[in-house]
Amino acid sequence: MVKLKDKKRISSLHLINQKIPFGEILLVENNGEQENNEIISKEKALKKAQEQKKDLVCFRLPDPDKKTLAVCKIVDYQKYLYELKKKPKIQKTVLKKIELTYRIGEKDEETKIEKVKKWLESNHQVKVSLKMVGREREYKELILEKCKKIIANLQSQSEGIKLQGKIKLQGKIYSFLLQKSK
Repeated sequence: MVKLKDKKRISSLHLINQKIPFGEILLVENNGEQENNEIISKEKALKKAQEQKKDLVCFRLPDPDKKTLAVCKIVDYQKYLYELKKKPKIQKTVLKKIELTYRIGEKDEETKIEKVKKWLESNHQVKVSLKMVGREREYKELILEKCKKIIANLQSQSEGIKLQGKIKLQGKIYSFLLQKSK
């Protein structure tokens, strides 16, 4: 049962017990099997929950367009909240970008490659762009070669780095995506 002091804090999270404003609900049993689901009144569901010393929690609101009922479950609400907090938060992959030119210095290139490696180790996607300046546009093969050299260099330094898609030419910029395989 929900403790009195916690009611204010959790009232905004879910509709529970008396806060459920619907007359009829679809009560889903804990095992989730379709046969055990039943359409009953809120009062009967609340009585069932009180008998089990648990809470009636609304997990999905009714949709009048699709003519569906509110989906509720009898659970220990404090335990449910604890499990929600405990679930590992999935880290989103962030796209990091780095720009190089064909005439970049050797040490500068090493520094940028180290930065790319750190990002890849942190499970970020990295977009590497090689910008062509001036007459470099005439030597596209050399720039493509430089892209392949950078990819090979990264793959030799750390395992699991893979190229996403192909090396693309957009205007005067060659670009490619790198990602660490899981």
